[in-house]
Amino acid sequence: MTQTTLLDEWTTWHAAREDDLRQPYGWLSLVAYQWLPAEPVRFPGLPGEWSASDAAARVTASAADALVVDGTRLDGTAELSVAESASHLWAEFGAAKVEVGLRGGRYALRVRDPQAPVRAAFVGVPAFDFDERWIVTGRFVPAAERHTVVVGSARTDLSHTQRVAGTVVFTLDGAAHMLTAIDGGDGALVLPFHDRTNGRETWTWRVLHAGPAGPDGAVTLDFNRAVNPPSSFTAYGTCPRPPAGSTLAVAVRAGERAPR
Repeated sequence: MTQTTLLDEWTTWHAAREDDLRQPYGWLSLVAYQWLPAEPVRFPGLPGEWSASDAAARVTASAADALVVDGTRLDGTAELSVAESASHLWAEFGAAKVEVGLRGGRYALRVRDPQAPVRAAFVGVPAFDFDERWIVTGRFVPAAERHTVVVGSARTDLSHTQRVAGTVVFTLDGAAHMLTAIDGGDGALVLPFHDRTNGRETWTWRVLHAGPAGPDGAVTLDFNRAVNPPSSFTAYGTCPRPPAGSTLAVAVRAGERAPR
């Protein structure tokens, strides 16, 4: 494949990535995050009284609140149960939507508003220039047994459990490196990582998506497509941090830079 073709493919991918972030109810639209308490409470700017038990999230509202739940204006109480790490765009008021999810065994809500200041100010994601040298072939080594690890998150009050698929070993600048591969489903591999650009040229960590690996374990790692987690754009993200040891002892000057 020619350099021009690779550059064109990356340019198309980067444009699609920015278009996805611009979606009306995408990551840039988040304007609030609240843990749901056991006792009903009203949150500023949000209609209804919200609470949660171990089993479900709950909201009570009158018709005058104009809160729409699952397509119907609520006049009474509604409940929602979701699986761990799952979420559901459950309610609407005006142009805003309320997402309810389960994180670390606790129910929380996030408000998504197309008029969010972060979305309004978005002018794109800065990135390093495309460089073919940052495309390398690694080898996926499956874990003897799939297991879980606990990692931190962008929030100090939340941890995540991640399912480890194995490791990916590869060479950069003549040195061997290894990253823990999180199971992304259907053979896909998710590789969160730190590197020496973090905190200066790039955000606190980035994420590389790869796989599925070939029959011999070969997997392409294109660091030009290393992306910032949603938490780099918004204070209301809950993104999992890289597992222990997923730190590259090199400056990866490829992929997305820190958001403006």
